[in-house]
Amino acid sequence: MVARVQLDELRIRHFAGILAAYRWQYILSGAQHRPFLRILGNLVNEQQAQRINQALQPLMAA
Repeated sequence: MVARVQLDELRIRHFAGILAAYRWQYILSGAQHRPFLRILGNLVNEQQAQRINQALQPLMAA
């Protein structure tokens, strides 16, 4: 039973690592790409840009 619990914990950590990698690859790398930021900045107003930045903060901290 202990081995099963340890395996479950390992799977959870493994999934968390994969999720963090996907977040970086698809969201954060794009959010740091200067041409994308320039285009996005032309499409949103200041309030929307602030909301986007606030939504990205927890992802960047992880």
